[in-house]
Amino acid sequence: MYRVNGSAPAKQVVDAVRAVEETADRMRRLGTAYGEWEVFDAGAYFDLTPTQTNDLVWLTERVSTVHVRFFADLLLPSFQRAVDYWQRVYTPAYADLRHDLREGLPGSPLLRDGSGTQAAYKLAAVQVEMIERWRQARSVIEGVREALSEGLTLVSLSGAREERNRWRRCWRTQPASGVDPALLPPLAGLLTLTLSFDFPLPASRQPGRIRRLRRNRERRRFRR
Repeated sequence: MYRVNGSAPAKQVVDAVRAVEETADRMRRLGTAYGEWEVFDAGAYFDLTPTQTNDLVWLTERVSTVHVRFFADLLLPSFQRAVDYWQRVYTPAYADLRHDLREGLPGSPLLRDGSGTQAAYKLAAVQVEMIERWRQARSVIEGVREALSEGLTLVSLSGAREERNRWRRCWRTQPASGVDPALLPPLAGLLTLTLSFDFPLPASRQPGRIRRLRRNRERRRFRR
């Protein structure tokens, strides 16, 4: 159900559209199914391993509602490759540059006058690949969103605004030194396939339900 073929961007889009639509359907049905579980098991419901569940699903019970998010971007091979490169290659390269900057060494290889350190030149080369991987991931996400634009999946379950609000604080700070502008997109332009859904928490599971029922009954009695 969640498998997305990574052989070509067009194939990723087709498979991802199917996966997102089927996941959205499960999320909608969760409002009815949730109350059937004594202790809800997100992994069993979504047919995911514990590791996959931890990465893809975030669920929390509130006073009278349940909120669930599904991070569907992580299903895309292009997105996975971008994240993998960022973790394994880009982050260590940037850490080396930060070390040189703290030591007072020149950190810009853009001058091409020999003043840049080895770490600065390495990061410049690494950023070329990071930008390309980010471009590919964004292209697939755009393709999926466009394919779903005429349906109700992203209209009713889109978590894009919630995700942007979640990370808004990061865009309020100055960008890190030495990062290519192509890796600093405006917050309003960020796209995501994250799905978000709220539904009522079954009354029998709501904390303080008996107390609220008694309080409401007393209020009605007082009004009479």
